[in-house]
Amino acid sequence: DRENFVKQYGENFFNNTRPILKIFNLTKGYDFEVEINDFANSWYININDANCEYKVELAKPVGVKSLSINNVTVNVTLDAVSSKDIKNVSIKYRNISEDLYSIQATSADSVAVDINLKGVKSVIDNISADDITPYIDLTGYTAGTYDVEVKLETDDSRFILKICLCFINGLLSKN
Repeated sequence: DRENFVKQYGENFFNNTRPILKIFNLTKGYDFEVEINDFANSWYININDANCEYKVELAKPVGVKSLSINNVTVNVTLDAVSSKDIKNVSIKYRNISEDLYSIQATSADSVAVDINLKGVKSVIDNISADDITPYIDLTGYTAGTYDVEVKLETDDSRFILKICLCFINGLLSKN
């Protein structure tokens, strides 16, 4: 526990070290490291190769001679890739003063987007429009008509969003 580490290794132990998981792909013979948050007790780790055997090792921080458990073997089996469409997700506007400017979309396509998800069925089946935020960043824009890139964001670590290849056309006018 944290208090015992501080007693044994000093007050700066957690400031001077970073916990790391070392992931070994035993099937294909390569490894990589993942820095972990020392307050988390579970992680989602992006794995490039399905149907492989992995060894996950908690790397010892500097000054630590041994750990009670330092590795486990994990078999990773992934389902086939599935696809899911989430239709008509409202676009949010960021970095614009709505007191100074009003935003008017030039078409119905400019107020919402359709999002296509690809991934493991058990994960994407549980993702809804509430888990993804499409937005446009209006930093630096003044009155005028623009095509603006729609960006996507999520707080959900079960999936990674790729670039949304869509633009909206809208009118930004001074109030």
